[in-house]
Amino acid sequence: MTPRSLLQISRKAWDNRNPNTFHQLLLLKMMLGSAVLGILFPLYVTVFVRSRFDHIFLLQVLMWVVCFISYFRVRHDRQVYKASLVIVNLMTFLLLTMLISSHQGDVSGAYHHVVTILVAASFLLGPRFALPYFLLFLSFYIAVGSGAWHHFFPYTIPNMHPSRTSLYTDRILEITCAFGLSFMFDRMKIGQQARIKEQEHEVADKEKQLSINRVAGGIAHEINNPLTILLGYLELLERHEFNKKDLARINPRIQMAAKRIQFVIWSLNQVNNDRNKKGGVAPLEKAIQDVQLRVRDLNPKLTFDLDRGDGLKIRLSAEDLQNILYTVLENAVEALGSKADGIIKLRVLRVAEFVQIEVWDNGDDVIVADLQKFAEPFYTTKLDRPGRGMGLALSSALIRAVGGQLVYRREGPWTVAVMALPGYDSTILHAA
Repeated sequence: MTPRSLLQISRKAWDNRNPNTFHQLLLLKMMLGSAVLGILFPLYVTVFVRSRFDHIFLLQVLMWVVCFISYFRVRHDRQVYKASLVIVNLMTFLLLTMLISSHQGDVSGAYHHVVTILVAASFLLGPRFALPYFLLFLSFYIAVGSGAWHHFFPYTIPNMHPSRTSLYTDRILEITCAFGLSFMFDRMKIGQQARIKEQEHEVADKEKQLSINRVAGGIAHEINNPLTILLGYLELLERHEFNKKDLARINPRIQMAAKRIQFVIWSLNQVNNDRNKKGGVAPLEKAIQDVQLRVRDLNPKLTFDLDRGDGLKIRLSAEDLQNILYTVLENAVEALGSKADGIIKLRVLRVAEFVQIEVWDNGDDVIVADLQKFAEPFYTTKLDRPGRGMGLALSSALIRAVGGQLVYRREGPWTVAVMALPGYDSTILHAA
């Protein structure tokens, strides 16, 4: 039997547990389980020792049933607050009714432990809500232990014997300690959450700064190199006179450097502006056929296993779709490098209105945290390659512009690029 089934927690709550609310659910489960076990002993005494089947017995049974049913019904962390409110209020009413109507003021020490559990459970509603429950039981014990209750209500609880004063002193100390410890742990939890948030902000600020530094370094690298070439040739043109043959050799290099700068600026605009993307519908099968020939030429030694995507169409222009597929496959080829047993797989799935394209490669291990940065501008591990770090950023921008998504994940020895692209179904459109 797994801990999840033993605690009666839903699989969804167990798999997607939020640390804060999930711990509250576990705490409520433990308190309900303790109450269920704690009530069994005085219930046994009432039935088999005292042989009483009066209203005290009914109240005991009702309390046990409330805790037992609640233990099995509360299965998700979203139920904690509402369930705690109902359970604490109902159990408080039943306990006070039983203690007062028993004409003793204290049926069994086990029920005082239930009172202690209720005081601790009330902190699930918040410290402000816990205080009234604590004061209510504290006032009751003080009134009964000091004899004040007998003075004002002589027909409910008789005057306590002096020897029982120490009993109620223990009761008062126990619930006071329970309230104090619960309050201390609640303060510690709030302080820890504040520190965690502060650390998260610090990490986020550092990540932002690192991203800015990386983008700034990438832009400087991409623009400075062609700019140096451009300025160098312009300086030569000012100092020397060149004939037509020399100019025919120099001009293409100047134009290439200028186009390199133009390409970097265009790339940045494409990443930050999604309104100028080309529309259209492209057949996926043709795009894969056109791209696979170019990709195989990058490294003929690799093993390629590519789906065809028969009959599927994507809401992208044919040019954009080919560029996206080629960029992702090219990065997979470069990740394999010269690996002898390198394999690249392309899988196509239809998921609702989207077409999911997965590119698998068994290249070198990648840090999971780095997978989320692959689509950031100028993020790359290939520092010696011109035009670095812009291909996946552009592809991600194109996919986001049509409502899709590009993410990376690890599956054992495989790195998987998952592209969710909007599909096109003419039959559904005509029907609509």
